[in-house]
Amino acid sequence: ETQRTAKATAEASDGVLLIDDVEHVMEIFHEVAKGKSGHIDLNDFKGLIKRLCEEDKQPAPSDKDLEAAFGDADTDGGGAVCMEEFTDLYIKVKKGEVAGLGGGG
Repeated sequence: ETQRTAKATAEASDGVLLIDDVEHVMEIFHEVAKGKSGHIDLNDFKGLIKRLCEEDKQPAPSDKDLEAAFGDADTDGGGAVCMEEFTDLYIKVKKGEVAGLGGGG
């Protein structure tokens, strides 16, 4: 499975994310996904989002909102999220398009 580059992901975000932002998110994702074939499960996902919220000094979303977001991110329904699914969701969150996350209503 080929991964999108940080540059391509930043470009896909329509200016919402800088390359540095994307590289940082990818780095944390890789830490969390280490030894898990490049995918994270729901618990890993919750921990990852909470860590990013702490770094941004934002309140962590509720478990209910996190579970809904995980369902949105898991586009293939496999019960795990890959890097590309996660960065696609992160872009939506930063655009305010995900209810309960990142200021989305």
